[in-house]
Amino acid sequence: MAKASASFISHVGESIHSVFEVQELHGNSAVRSLNLHSNCIQRIEGLGHLSRLVTLNLSSNNIRNIENLSGLVQLTSLNLASNLISELRGLAGLSQLQQLNVSYNVITSIAGLTTLHGSHGSLRHLNLQQNQFSGLQALAPL
Repeated sequence: MAKASASFISHVGESIHSVFEVQELHGNSAVRSLNLHSNCIQRIEGLGHLSRLVTLNLSSNNIRNIENLSGLVQLTSLNLASNLISELRGLAGLSQLQQLNVSYNVITSIAGLTTLHGSHGSLRHLNLQQNQFSGLQALAPL
């Protein structure tokens, strides 16, 4: 189900394998919201030119690594739930990020979150539900 406007693009459940397949993104730097929920995306790529992006939903894909997000300086909401992510690396540079959903992944440590809280960031809401934490000590940095 595709929906698109100059600032909002949504392709849900369309078997998209790469962000590069989303034609509306080519040469369009005005996008503020991108929803690619429930596709077959394996890598976060092809978003570097979206400097105005505020909301990004890549939930229910096949993403293993958080990467290539540092150029999204206005991003305030990131949904990476229900993927195959094991580490919270690749979040540096997202100083405006307020909401992060990484529930239903295979994360064992929250070590990469240090760049998002305190004087380094704006994180207010964090969803870590249903991951692979072995004990509460894995949450100690919070």
